[in-house]
Amino acid sequence: MAAFDYFISHSSRNKEIAERFYYLLVSNGLRPWYDIAFLEAGHDLHQQLKRGLDSSGAYLLFATREALSSPFVQMEMGWARARGESEPDFRSIVVKLDDCELDAWWSSRKYENWDPNLDEGAQLVPLLAHLAGIDTVAWTSTASFLSANPSSVLVNESRTLAEHNRNFALYYLAAIGGLLSAPHPATESSDTMAKVSALELFKHLPKLSGAVVPIEPGIYEFIHAVRMRVAPRVTAIGLPDQYVIQSEGNEVSTVVRVLYANNCELVRHPVPLSLEFDAELK
Repeated sequence: MAAFDYFISHSSRNKEIAERFYYLLVSNGLRPWYDIAFLEAGHDLHQQLKRGLDSSGAYLLFATREALSSPFVQMEMGWARARGESEPDFRSIVVKLDDCELDAWWSSRKYENWDPNLDEGAQLVPLLAHLAGIDTVAWTSTASFLSANPSSVLVNESRTLAEHNRNFALYYLAAIGGLLSAPHPATESSDTMAKVSALELFKHLPKLSGAVVPIEPGIYEFIHAVRMRVAPRVTAIGLPDQYVIQSEGNEVSTVVRVLYANNCELVRHPVPLSLEFDAELK
């Protein structure tokens, strides 16, 4: 089994969209290889890039004229093509961001639903759904509904994105509960029920599970799939030595900050982060 789901290939000009997609993959439980997250000063770039691609189950190229003129991207494309020709299960996918020219082999691997005239960020979610074969879910969790008092904070006073969506869900669930318990639901209540149940969030309710929410670079909120017995201890797995983590949380969620070990400043770029939560009573 591959250590990484996708190797993200891009030019420096398209680093913003590559980074956004990196976070989107992480948020949906996938493990991408992305240069900024794994390369360090002094690394042999050729060796590290080759190792990253060899450890990935698929190759994703954000293709532009600039990317296709990059020696590093051309090198990555050569490795990906060689793997694709020798390994039937290895996938190469091209997201064409401008009018760059691709040969027949790469054109046959082009993602056809990308429209360069539309907002790039808005197209990343359907791209992920297509590539990974999954539905991206709302940022909420079954754990939040198991808490005795999930949140006393109003929706508009939420501190984080995850908390906002938890409160959003709880607010409407409370409204639905009230409507269902009414002795004689009025037509108006039925109409409200229809509108609430049509919200996109509720299409995903059967799939609610733990989520990883990148609040901003270096700060993540982990929503536990089930409510912990106590606020868990957090251990970082495979974190490079130059980083440390700082965590705070409760039985429902944990916020983790990634810091430089030498000065405890917040890391402002992606890092490979895998965590273990221990909530056993000792």
